[in-house]
Amino acid sequence: MTKQPSWQKRQVDSFGKFRIEYGAPTNQMTGQRVYTLMAEGTGGNSKLGMRDDGNYDIQVDQTITIAGGTKGTPPRDGNGVVITSVEGGISITCQKGKLSLVAEEIELVSGKDIWCSALGGQMVINSKKCHFKVKDLDVDMGMFRGNNIPGDVVVRDAGFLAKVCAGTEVNFQQ
Repeated sequence: MTKQPSWQKRQVDSFGKFRIEYGAPTNQMTGQRVYTLMAEGTGGNSKLGMRDDGNYDIQVDQTITIAGGTKGTPPRDGNGVVITSVEGGISITCQKGKLSLVAEEIELVSGKDIWCSALGGQMVINSKKCHFKVKDLDVDMGMFRGNNIPGDVVVRDAGFLAKVCAGTEVNFQQ
């Protein structure tokens, strides 16, 4: 026989379309709840609250907006919104749709590796200039497709490009 959740400690304070719920064993969010704030609107509903395991949940039917630096002047430290995970990572998942990063400047910094994968299609970089500063470059020639015409590119038979283009349609200087 399975143990049924106890609803005896549950309390609800209701203020019209806004409710505060304490001590619910479940509330359509995973796990027992310490508290949940619920609101109903004509365009959708929202829930936010803390689970008994210490996790915090925010659920909305429409859009979550977090805005910083709204006074029209830059914040003192330069960042209007800061998201920090002291222990562990940060995961952003778009189950349906796309993830857009739009900024005047985007900087990706990693202490170890950066992995980019386009598993179902292509990766496009549209830029006036693209500069790679690397100590070692490995190109899989079986996968590489350029827009070269046979005889269009000539490579001296020495150095890095000779190794990269060996066995391809690129001509070597004889």
